[in-house]
Amino acid sequence: MRNRTTAEAVRAQAVLVIAANPEFGRADDASKREYAEALLVQAALIDGLLERYRTNPAMVVKGRRLRLSGRTSL
Repeated sequence: MRNRTTAEAVRAQAVLVIAANPEFGRADDASKREYAEALLVQAALIDGLLERYRTNPAMVVKGRRLRLSGRTSL
């Protein structure tokens, strides 16, 4: 994660997602740990992708076009 503010925002989002899923509360500890690990892997992958995106001028331009078009995928 880039900084504490970003980490806290991601944590808050994860808490909302988990709280919205009643099955999570009924899961055993091993399942909860597995889910948490999957979230960490996903966060690391997204962070790496965003860093690569920011440092690649062609992707920056593509990202601007994507945002302006309203599309949600490349």
